Amino acid sequence: MRPALDFKNVPAREREREYHRRYRAEHLEKHRESNRKYREAHRQEIRARSRKYYETTREERRRCRLEGTRKWKAANPEKVQKLNYKHGLKRAGLAVQEYNSLLTAQGGGCAICGGLPGRRKLAVDHDHATGKIRGLLCGSCNTMLGHTHDDQSILKLAIEYLSERG
Repeated sequence: MRPALDFKNVPAREREREYHRRYRAEHLEKHRESNRKYREAHRQEIRARSRKYYETTREERRRCRLEGTRKWKAANPEKVQKLNYKHGLKRAGLAVQEYNSLLTAQGGGCAICGGLPGRRKLAVDHDHATGKIRGLLCGSCNTMLGHTHDDQSILKLAIEYLSERG
């Protein structure tokens, strides 16, 4: 038997909330079973409604997600920079310790020009055919190699060109 409630000085809305809270608690299993039976009987209708909702709200959900991401990135620039750095290393197949030891091995700077890393970290250079890591490069040297598609003959022609024309 449940205890009697003293509702003399309780507003009507509070009495109603308390009644429904207790009712739900006492009949929880009954409601769960009823819901389960309904879902079984109307599985196709529920899926169709879900699919329709998903399709009609896709762009809105995407826009909200991107807006939230933009706000977070604006509020946390240091975290964004750290995540981008770690993601780049992971994509290159390097751990932070391996990156640091490679940087130390090449004297703390770019493997080509020797320039020290500034605001941006050095890029991980790798052979696109084999995936083997060759070294760490500054942005300019990495871009130079990228524009020549790592073709040594183009780089030799560039050296000749600079030698001849000063």
